[in-house]
Amino acid sequence: MNANYLRKAKECKLSGDLISRQKYFNASIHSYYYSIVHNMNYILREKIGMTEQEILLNSNIFRQKTGKSLHVFTINTVKKSLKLKLNDKDFCSFNVGISRLKFLRNKSDYQNQMIKPREHRNVKFHFGNIFSCLQKAFAI
Repeated sequence: MNANYLRKAKECKLSGDLISRQKYFNASIHSYYYSIVHNMNYILREKIGMTEQEILLNSNIFRQKTGKSLHVFTINTVKKSLKLKLNDKDFCSFNVGISRLKFLRNKSDYQNQMIKPREHRNVKFHFGNIFSCLQKAFAI
């Protein structure tokens, strides 16, 4: 049931908002990132039309060739479709946003550094732009 991805996306977004209010910026970035990933998982299946078998096969080939994760495969696949659906300004906004969100999510999850309030505001701004682009292109 692919609608579960949308539910997970919404729950992650709400979780990020709640955690943000407590100023737990590292944990909230994680939630915002996964909200976007869950939305993209839904898009892969429902809007682009990939089956679970296609996703598994193509992501395994991608991982073997590049050494990169399923998240990167998901983002790259959705990005290819977005390129055809968005104007240049929106596509650029998506690219900047997703790059920044990935960078800060890695910093918050894997580095011995804390996310600053300024960086957190940056994440919320980019999250909004990314989500707006996904809505515009795929009517989610």
